[in-house]
Amino acid sequence: QTHIYSITNMTSRRNHTGAKKRFILRDYILGGFCLTLISYLAFFHLTANAVLSRNTPDSSAYSDHVGNLRSNIPSFPFPRLQEMRNSDGKLNYETFATSYVDCAGRPFAELKETFDRDGILLFTPCSLSYDHSVIDRINSKMDKWCGPTFEGNTCDNRVVKSKDEDIMRLARDPEITMVLDGLHGRTSFPFQTLNFKWGTRQPAHSDLIHFAGFPSMTLSAAWIAFEDILSDAGPLEYYLGSHKAKFQTMQMLGCDLSDQGCYQPKLQEIIKANVSWRPTSVLPKKGDVILWASNAIHGGSAVKDHNLSRQSQVTHYFFEGDDLYIQPKLSNLVGDYVRNPSKSKFSLRLDVPNKAKAVEFTNKHWQPASKTYTGHYPTFHTKNFHDHLGNMLPESPMTVGI
Repeated sequence: QTHIYSITNMTSRRNHTGAKKRFILRDYILGGFCLTLISYLAFFHLTANAVLSRNTPDSSAYSDHVGNLRSNIPSFPFPRLQEMRNSDGKLNYETFATSYVDCAGRPFAELKETFDRDGILLFTPCSLSYDHSVIDRINSKMDKWCGPTFEGNTCDNRVVKSKDEDIMRLARDPEITMVLDGLHGRTSFPFQTLNFKWGTRQPAHSDLIHFAGFPSMTLSAAWIAFEDILSDAGPLEYYLGSHKAKFQTMQMLGCDLSDQGCYQPKLQEIIKANVSWRPTSVLPKKGDVILWASNAIHGGSAVKDHNLSRQSQVTHYFFEGDDLYIQPKLSNLVGDYVRNPSKSKFSLRLDVPNKAKAVEFTNKHWQPASKTYTGHYPTFHTKNFHDHLGNMLPESPMTVGI
């Protein structure tokens, strides 16, 4: 690039040469600044590609970004997880937030920014990046549990085996639960697992309609890929940004509790009306984990190739400190039910006596020797109505569950 400039009051060739050197130095500095700016914009473009338009629902910038970083795994040693929890089992949030880096090389601050913005997070835990033995053992059992073919499967494309020791181990994975705790600022505990061999094609929904901690109205989920997920296998699809919307109860949707099928078409109307929500499919690699926020709208996309499996496990988590753990789809939530719950009737998802701590609940119900968990539902699951204090109401039109 040619610069036009003028030099006045020059009395010697030396002065002229010095001025030229200063301009060369200036050009060098400006050039370096431009290169830095271009690099920053390129990186921003790469990470911002996770925000996709409705015209590209099958793309996955999340997967591409993590895939590009995966080569860095050897340079990121396994985090010293034992140093990140206090003696009472609770996460030391300050230590965790400033020191945790996942095995794709991303610091916790970046993970939290993505989670808060999009309502989902694809991350690479070191605990599942170096050793797939637990995943492989579960995969080896899936034919027995679910059958060998998509069309002839005997499990409705999902398996409930929470008593299996390996499934329990993944549900309690210390790195996954630490990231969950860090993202929410609360202590999590698992309450349900589902294992999949193929894509479910499940319609888009919010998990909050099925279970919620009350009064916080929160839960979370961790979906672990048991193999590299391909686009024709029916990958998960999310509506980015939907977690920020107001949760739609059955009553707000105009659905009677006796008509459980009302929820899905009503929710589809809301999805169509919210054009700012950005649908994206996610293609994780084996050992990657997808976390999503309480009200994130998600479902299973179409299975285009029935010869392709989509082996995975999802664990749902509640958080310590709520008064009740409810099933909103079976509850009569009236008006401002969070601030004024006395007029509402709650169907309990599970009962945590005396507000047991997360570590107590996990140790009691999520160990191989536990006899108090049956898989999809705890033995203390009930469909009877309760008040906001947990007391069973005399009018309980629903049948008692297991």
